[in-house]
Amino acid sequence: MRIHSEDKENLSVLGAERESESNAEVESNDEVFSAVDARFDPTSFITQVLPKSGENYVKSTSTACCDLCVCTRSIPPQCRCLDIVENSCHSACDYCICATSEPPMCRCMDQNSFCYPSCSSNQ
Repeated sequence: MRIHSEDKENLSVLGAERESESNAEVESNDEVFSAVDARFDPTSFITQVLPKSGENYVKSTSTACCDLCVCTRSIPPQCRCLDIVENSCHSACDYCICATSEPPMCRCMDQNSFCYPSCSSNQ
């Protein structure tokens, strides 16, 4: 999905108008754009209640780490982390995409020439 420059301006204006709201929606050309307040909250009720293992476990981290990293065989390799995390991406992520769920589920879309250390080994 591409965001045109006038759509970006509309989103900026909307953000200024709805500064006190945490969620905002703009409808343009039959597409809906959402702004999500995706700040990291280590005291989140969800992160305290869910077990830290199992197939439905969702990590919540502020350190740069990745459990599921895929790389191309090219030189240099192009690597991408496929982890889905709660609330926000890790601190080194430049391009974070979050779903509009509650809490937001996020994935870092950066491409690097390396993989970050495993999150499992950081705990």
